[in-house]
Amino acid sequence: MSRLRHACMIGRHRTTVAVIDHGRASGTPVITNCRSIAAGTDQLRSTGWEQGMKKITRLLKKTGTTSVDIVFEPPMTFPVHTVLARDISPEACSAQCRIEAAALFDDPDTYSWELFACNTPAAHSELQKNLILFFHSRTVMQIRKHLRNTVDITSCSHAVAPCIRLSALLDTRLMILECEPEHVFLSISSGGKPDYFGYWPLHDRQDAQYFALHELQNSGTPTGSEIYVSGTLIHEEKDLAEKLEKQSGCRLLPFDPVRLCSLQGKLRRGDTPETQKAVSAALTAF
Repeated sequence: MSRLRHACMIGRHRTTVAVIDHGRASGTPVITNCRSIAAGTDQLRSTGWEQGMKKITRLLKKTGTTSVDIVFEPPMTFPVHTVLARDISPEACSAQCRIEAAALFDDPDTYSWELFACNTPAAHSELQKNLILFFHSRTVMQIRKHLRNTVDITSCSHAVAPCIRLSALLDTRLMILECEPEHVFLSISSGGKPDYFGYWPLHDRQDAQYFALHELQNSGTPTGSEIYVSGTLIHEEKDLAEKLEKQSGCRLLPFDPVRLCSLQGKLRRGDTPETQKAVSAALTAF
């Protein structure tokens, strides 16, 4: 019995829709479709946002998407590590996140967030360490508003979420270093929850190597660890990964969820960050 899951990754400059069938008799998920277009969240912030949404809508229709898990890359991300009561109610949790936003921003009501319970133990058993990712609400509101009449939006998550949740399908910790012109982050996760998350916004893309190396050397990652690398800068600057590997002593490998999870099916543009996250999101939807 076919169980198709559609995921749409809206990156800064490109959007990818991946379709995975989870119901094949073999038990192995199969990629049945994967397409990309040149439209992303940067365009949604400009005067061309309507054209960008039309492109994304056409892509969803071409892939036969009626129900979709959305993943998006906001223009800016503000991570906060906090401790909350382990049994906190959803209402109290939202209230606490609003308090955190008010402490950070002059206009807290214009921000949304995504919260991840961490594996790292808190000082007391009744407490839970959490990672909160804050971002401007405008992007996600635009996406929901203009796609809700076209598809059923099952979920709408920050682009970091698939990198964390994919670890639930693996037997080992998943370590991903992403280098984009706008940011560098190192995500270490296991069991679908973060163990470590370090994030650096960039004002100059030339600073990416410095902050990437800082994360590799200061995150407690043992020498020789296998770390998967992704991001525009990794693909555009072919020697960046080689330099980081030599300086850090870690083994850097291309992030490829198809190989990691032994998927069947071929990809177009299989090495793009948007494709990687779209596939990861479609994999972890069930």
